[in-house]
Amino acid sequence: MSNAIITLANVFREAGYNPPDKIEVDCETFHKLLAEAMELYNIDSKNAPVARKFSIAYTIAIVEQKQQ
Repeated sequence: MSNAIITLANVFREAGYNPPDKIEVDCETFHKLLAEAMELYNIDSKNAPVARKFSIAYTIAIVEQKQQ
């Protein structure tokens, strides 16, 4: 999942555009991405679950959508 997001960012760059700097996801997706990113990257495992936000490879911030 996180590899797909990084690939998406690279496609933007290769096309001469800036990639999105933030992606909002639902709670389930947030937890899946966070679990995967904690294994692959140096993610602050204490702050990310509390802040409901983390960066993948310092490229794109993944943010949990606010409950309405």
